[in-house]
Amino acid sequence: MHTTGRTAARALALLVLTATLAVSGPTVALANGAVYHDPDWAPDWFKQCVNQKQWAYWDLEQSTAYTDWQKNYPDPQTPPALGLSGIMAHQNGFLVADNSNGTAVKAADFSVKMDNVPRPDYYKQVWFQYDMRLASALPKDINISALLGWPPGSLVSLIDGKDFTIGTSPEGLYRITAYYEIWPQPDWEKIQWNFAVPIGSAIYVDNIKMLTQCNPVPEPASMALAGVGFAALAGLRRKNIS
Repeated sequence: MHTTGRTAARALALLVLTATLAVSGPTVALANGAVYHDPDWAPDWFKQCVNQKQWAYWDLEQSTAYTDWQKNYPDPQTPPALGLSGIMAHQNGFLVADNSNGTAVKAADFSVKMDNVPRPDYYKQVWFQYDMRLASALPKDINISALLGWPPGSLVSLIDGKDFTIGTSPEGLYRITAYYEIWPQPDWEKIQWNFAVPIGSAIYVDNIKMLTQCNPVPEPASMALAGVGFAALAGLRRKNIS
């Protein structure tokens, strides 16, 4: 009897997780005749979702304007925007924070704001990634932090090693990847990356990617299962925000 119960429970868990993830469709025809497509670099869980989602990419070769932006619904109308502050500047195809001739530690920041259509019965998944090259420094020498904000005035600090990780790209650059969830889905979110650049060092940021996806808030019994699945796929900690 106990064995049968455990088998049924496993089958139910597998069914719920499969129903959450097993949705497909790389392209979607939009009402205006355009065709939405997922980028090759997006995580699988993003490609498998057919709910409202959008993504943006900056290669920074020519300017700080986005290189590509896609969404599978008519709103929002405001494109994603890249902002710079501190000593961060756009130079030679990178975001550059150059403190090589400085006499004190300097602050450098960049941010991306993504517009949405708010839905109180949905939650939002936020994924962010960029590549970074360092001159005369290592990641441990630089204070890297991130803030995620959304209306009305919500702001959380992303935790190094949990909400974001520092890995290595195929090209040998440092690759920073972040993941977070917001409940309920807001009408925008903004993620900001802050750096304390040491004296004699410089930071070069490239290949900025951000994607957001919204999903219906699941029933309590399946919510934990769905969360475990997404957290495992993202490789980062999942948070519930009330």
